[in-house]
Amino acid sequence: MEHPESVKQFMVDLHIHTALSPCADVEMTPPAIVNRARETGLHMIGVTDHNSALNVAAVRQAARGTGLCVIPGVEIQTREDIHLLCLFEKLEQLDALYRLLSMSLPEACNVRRMLGDQHLMDESGCVIGEEQRFLLTAADLGAAVVSQATVALGGIVIPAHVDRGAHGLLGILGLLPGDLDVVACEISPRGDKEVVRKRLPDAIPLLRFSDAHRLEEIGVVYTRLMMRRPIFKEMVSALTNQRGRYVLEE
Repeated sequence: MEHPESVKQFMVDLHIHTALSPCADVEMTPPAIVNRARETGLHMIGVTDHNSALNVAAVRQAARGTGLCVIPGVEIQTREDIHLLCLFEKLEQLDALYRLLSMSLPEACNVRRMLGDQHLMDESGCVIGEEQRFLLTAADLGAAVVSQATVALGGIVIPAHVDRGAHGLLGILGLLPGDLDVVACEISPRGDKEVVRKRLPDAIPLLRFSDAHRLEEIGVVYTRLMMRRPIFKEMVSALTNQRGRYVLEE
């Protein structure tokens, strides 16, 4: 049996955007994100672009040999206009969800003059293409469907910045629906944790991530998890308070 004493503290930020996301700076390249995360002491990051998973593999490749764990993910804007972080252990699992998501996005084109380019990049940070579809929009998928599909593929769901009026679960629905299978909820960097706690079940951990769209935002806000190693399975155990792993409260 493993002893709780064997766990260590790891700094985790599961909500980071690349230059593919609308409103993200062009400096958010795979190597720059990895370098900044390491400089600020992060052990694990999640790459969660808006409605796209096409830069995740490049960030993972950029992090090879660095010791930084990169969790594949995507931030989906649901039919209800709620943002959900969907996170996986393997790229293949994320790709399966992305295929469903891609078929559910409207065919509207990106308006570059308003939100800028949506860069597809390789691991060195070179631009290899552009996403032409408008990503900052709702997919034709309900939150419950996104949750069910993610869990069925072996992933986890964390509603993003639940305290915000725009795209936040509590701001839009006012509560956590019973058909939404989540392991935790994210509150915005300056959100009032005590206010949010009163509106959610006690068993749901409250996490803070950066939602970084610029390099200087990486490492400013994070959550500390007690785990043995910074890997996906250990992270899930910490978020679900299993096997002596847990979220270290603020």
